[in-house]
Amino acid sequence: MKRIIAAQSYQISTQEVFGPENQRLNRKVLDAIRKGKNARHAAAAARSIFGVSFEEQRSWNGDAGEALAKWRTMFFEAGIFVFLDALKSNDVSGFCLYDKNFPIIVLNNSHAKSRQIFTLFHELAHIGKEVGGIDSLKVDPDRLDEKHSGIERYCDNFAAEFLAPISELKRLVHNRPDAKDIEEIARSLKISRLVVLRSFFSEGLVDRQDYSKLMQLWIKSGSNSGSGGNYYNTKRAYLGNEFLSRVFQLYNSARIDNEDASRLLDVAPKNLEGLRPRGLGI
Repeated sequence: MKRIIAAQSYQISTQEVFGPENQRLNRKVLDAIRKGKNARHAAAAARSIFGVSFEEQRSWNGDAGEALAKWRTMFFEAGIFVFLDALKSNDVSGFCLYDKNFPIIVLNNSHAKSRQIFTLFHELAHIGKEVGGIDSLKVDPDRLDEKHSGIERYCDNFAAEFLAPISELKRLVHNRPDAKDIEEIARSLKISRLVVLRSFFSEGLVDRQDYSKLMQLWIKSGSNSGSGGNYYNTKRAYLGNEFLSRVFQLYNSARIDNEDASRLLDVAPKNLEGLRPRGLGI
């Protein structure tokens, strides 16, 4: 509850910083999700609007952390604000707060970057369906009521189809994929092994015994083992360069004062200058 309240505060801050209308919000992406006849169709339409082909995604250099930064920037450019946080419950991968003008996504930075990428698109589907949601490792759609189980399945399927379309995955293997194949594909796409595993299992290309064994093994190894690091670097990462830069632009132009900037960034006034973005001329 505490982190949801903090996210609501960020949602209010984005309205103050970017104006009440959020002119950058790309409603075509959200309409594609809302109007898609199924998750696969909606994912293909949304990927086309984002303008990132499957081949381009595979060609990205760097690791999942760098891929997450790319996706996050694209979301910002589409008017969807993404923040990171160290959520108290490790079972919660992230959540979103729906708003018709200022949708917010919060990712659990305690999880592996590849898991965060999946959660990012799971929550995008929630926003497209105009409902808030929580991505949890313990949510079993079979135990939810019909309405909520349908939404959760749709969001999972949308995220999987966007990041790893099964038609494309099939082209990358010649026989039934094994653990090594799955790991190599996941690494090339900068996504979780679980996403690839689930997709192959749903198509009958991985049997239930192997699926269960690998699922249990990879869930246990899915946490982000990195340390908290420097306070200012961590806070910058949580807020994101785009949001942080905009606040400092307003501050530098005297449109807001030290107190307002500190409130918007949720820091003590004495720590404000330490958050100033590096290398951006701000």
